[in-house]
Amino acid sequence: MPDGTQFWDRLWDCVEVVGEKFNVECSDRLSWDPAHVQLANWREFREVVGLKEPNQMQLDWYFQITLPAVWKQH
Repeated sequence: MPDGTQFWDRLWDCVEVVGEKFNVECSDRLSWDPAHVQLANWREFREVVGLKEPNQMQLDWYFQITLPAVWKQH
């Protein structure tokens, strides 16, 4: 069984593959929180929804913009 470092490295490899496939840019890995994955442009979304928790309609809207090819399949 791989140690924790190997697990998180493989997870990030998967994130990078998905990002490349769907043209989505993610932030760099955080050394202090290897499980943390976020979109590089998350601040733009935060400007729209503010500091409150986004509702489902806002999440759907952002998903549609961020991953339009995937959105069309659903």
